[in-house]
Amino acid sequence: MSTENTEAHDALNTMLNGEESNEVETQETETTEEVTEENEVAETEETDDNKFTKEYVEGLRKEAAKHRVDAKETKEALEELKKTSKAELAEKTKAIEEANLALTRYKIAAKYSVSEEHTELFLTGSDEETLEKQAAALNERTVKTPKPDRAQGNRNGNGATSNAELFANALGF
Repeated sequence: MSTENTEAHDALNTMLNGEESNEVETQETETTEEVTEENEVAETEETDDNKFTKEYVEGLRKEAAKHRVDAKETKEALEELKKTSKAELAEKTKAIEEANLALTRYKIAAKYSVSEEHTELFLTGSDEETLEKQAAALNERTVKTPKPDRAQGNRNGNGATSNAELFANALGF
């Protein structure tokens, strides 16, 4: 046998006996330890370069999560406020429109000399034009009595109201 064959034969025998396997395991362990040390050194270098620790990053994530929750709650509150505001706005707008209609009704009633009682009963329109027509129609149908002339009648409070009484009072009777 040649020397190469002898060496190969010896290597096979030692492998079978387990001597070589211990050496291989030792080499693998040393290689694994070297890789682990290299990784730790690399991680340390990365941490030093970036200066962000795991705890710091987790703290930032928690803070960001808190802000997301706060933003969501704020958005929901805003939506609820918008709904409430729209409902209140519609209610107040309706009340303002009703008040303006009542004001218009009473202005037209005063223009056509319609009593308050007749205003509520007959002026029922929902716009100024209709109210004007109703007030004009009511005014045409109302019997007009002449207004008293203040220039006639008892002026000085002595009770003389007719011309004859005035003549008698002037003569001293």
